[in-house]
Amino acid sequence: MPTIVTVIQALVHSTLQNSESGFTAMSRVLEDSKFIASNSKDVQVNAEGCYRVASWIEHQLDNLGPKFANWQDHELHPKSQDAHTLDWIFLIDILNFSFWSDADTRDSGNHPARFGVRYKGNLYTGYWSLCAAVNKALDNDIPITNPTFYADEARCPDDLIASIFASDTKEPVPLLAERIRIMRASGKALLKHYQGRFVHLLDKCDHSAQKLLGLLLKNFPDFRDISLYKGRECYILKRAQILVAETWACFHGKSYGRFDDIDSITMFADYRVPQILWQLGCLDYSAEFEDRLRKSLLIAHNDPMEIEMRGCSIWAVELVRQAANRQNLNAIMIDFFLWDLAKEWQATGYSPHQGRVLSSVPSIRVRSIYY
Repeated sequence: MPTIVTVIQALVHSTLQNSESGFTAMSRVLEDSKFIASNSKDVQVNAEGCYRVASWIEHQLDNLGPKFANWQDHELHPKSQDAHTLDWIFLIDILNFSFWSDADTRDSGNHPARFGVRYKGNLYTGYWSLCAAVNKALDNDIPITNPTFYADEARCPDDLIASIFASDTKEPVPLLAERIRIMRASGKALLKHYQGRFVHLLDKCDHSAQKLLGLLLKNFPDFRDISLYKGRECYILKRAQILVAETWACFHGKSYGRFDDIDSITMFADYRVPQILWQLGCLDYSAEFEDRLRKSLLIAHNDPMEIEMRGCSIWAVELVRQAANRQNLNAIMIDFFLWDLAKEWQATGYSPHQGRVLSSVPSIRVRSIYY
């Protein structure tokens, strides 16, 4: 199995081959994250912590060995590189949101009631429960990744979708009605504009990540992850950007995954990576925000604290990227690395920095279709 170092080296090589210039203009998401970080009250980017973590990540990439896998080497990710895999990625990323557990108030990741899907003898939770549910449906000859199928309420009724995402624990899948609505709307948009396939959307992008983002925002309203902060519309675009990134990673930056401006994609501001950025000392929280997190209080989407946490996370990863002494190590690679690490540390309780234990400040509890 390739190590994360091998994977990153391959992706860096393909990026160098495909880029006409070593400079990528700052994206709208990055501009807005800098604005948020510059005006934030309850979340602060700790620049010294970011520089220290950049050095630490360098060390980890050189010494961790085969602990982190290539995107395709995850057991639930598809192995083929074709249009069917593109449809799988598209479905996963229109549904990749809000898998945190109401039951697991301590954010341990292993609460027995937490929503989970059993597949091939294993119980999967979080993002992996989504992958398991989709793969199990495909194994049962349900063409759930086909946009023409899931857009059609007659062929794919709501109760069929509900059965696909049925829980094997006590807790149901969060936001099921919203997931069904988004599947219908996204499938119909693909049918209307792109002959019902994600591959035809990619054909319109001219190998540009930013052009793909623009088409997603134009024709798929549920990707419009935009927040109003201090009178300014701030683009965060977690799911739209991760759709680009997973396409790039799956195809190793080639073929359908070739994006000449891939370095314009930022980290993906969800609820897990900000948590590990806090643990590593890249982010500092006000006493009020930290108290709300420790008490596992529900926070409304677009609360200023939520916007600040997400925007500051994007800017913190940008500072880490700038400080890292590794050519073309981009924000996607750093995000993937930190997400895998966060899940590992969540399970083990490991805490190497500043005495901050991941479970001592749970991840933010926001019910949202955007992350």
